[in-house]
Amino acid sequence: MAANCFENIAKSLSLLLSFSMLFCCVLPILFSLLGFGATFAALIAIFPFLVTLSKIKAWLFLFGFILLSVDAYYVFFRKKIVCPIPLNNDQLTKTSFCDSAAKLNRVLFWFSALIFSVAFFTAYLAFPLLKYLGML
Repeated sequence: MAANCFENIAKSLSLLLSFSMLFCCVLPILFSLLGFGATFAALIAIFPFLVTLSKIKAWLFLFGFILLSVDAYYVFFRKKIVCPIPLNNDQLTKTSFCDSAAKLNRVLFWFSALIFSVAFFTAYLAFPLLKYLGML
């Protein structure tokens, strides 16, 4: 029971940290790229925590990577699956419920991993790559 609770917390936090990385790292670059720098400045005035997120982005990425790694373990390597038994004791219903829950876990994991990858690329790799290619 405690392992299942930890698994749910790890999945939820990895998704939450992925979205916070989007706000701290991708939005400023995206708004600047599209010419909405003044809009982003107004957004920072309304939501000042965005500045704090950008100051601690290294910690966000570290914890996000750790949580995504834990989530990957639970999604891909852990074979013990606990599913509730349906009331009518129909084996087909139980199997389809477990399969749909596992599929949802995989989709959420890949969604979190995609957000993490985009945020990591824009925060740490985009500027050196553009500078190397002579675009800056």
